[in-house]
Amino acid sequence: MDTSASAADSDVQMLAVELANLPPVSTLEPEQRARLIERFRDTAVAFIGPAPEVVIAYERGRSAEQVIAELETMQTEIFKLLPALLPNARLAVSTLTPIPSEPRRPLAFQARFSLEGRRLRTELVGVRTDSLGLAMLDDLLRRPRRIPLWACDQCGAVIPQRARGRPARFCSLRCKTRGIPSAKRRSEYVAAHRQRRREGDLAIAGDAIRDVPVPRQYLALKGALPSRPRKALLHLLRVARGQSHPDRRLS
Repeated sequence: MDTSASAADSDVQMLAVELANLPPVSTLEPEQRARLIERFRDTAVAFIGPAPEVVIAYERGRSAEQVIAELETMQTEIFKLLPALLPNARLAVSTLTPIPSEPRRPLAFQARFSLEGRRLRTELVGVRTDSLGLAMLDDLLRRPRRIPLWACDQCGAVIPQRARGRPARFCSLRCKTRGIPSAKRRSEYVAAHRQRRREGDLAIAGDAIRDVPVPRQYLALKGALPSRPRKALLHLLRVARGQSHPDRRLS
């Protein structure tokens, strides 16, 4: 595998995830936009890495306004695409306003996307002539593999999807704790487990001291439950005696 291509692919994926979870780029604070501009430039240079140096220099030298236009175009395409592919994704926009962009040069393929389970099916329909941002997005999505973007099963935030291994389902540990029943109800399960253990120990204790003289009951119980500490055995003996002889108390 070409590690440089893999790194560029990951950069585009993370940029797409960030744009999907942000409100429209035009509404961001200047500091956020400046950070996005630098991120787009770095991602674009990695994406076109094999290109001649003059092309890379051109991309690095783009004005902030040009980069913002690319980001807006890319984000608008994401906002159009994801609701059809990921119905449970919660995006930061409720209505879409197309952002016009002038054709620049052919950079990638136009494609129709559909989802089959977690596999992305791609149908090529033409040559894309919109922007470098859309070229990167097309290149990310049109490969025959698992869809690179997914929606958190709990909150709907867009998350990066792993190319291999167990599919990603949650955006954070907090959502994972809420979304997985065994984690969500952990305290309930622990309490139930402890209750079952107490009931089991009590049944063993009752059998161990049955028909055993009182002075020897502690030794009999210790033999039945050798791993229990003395304090726990004394408490268990008291409870077991109380159940077998309600009118008798441990002196």
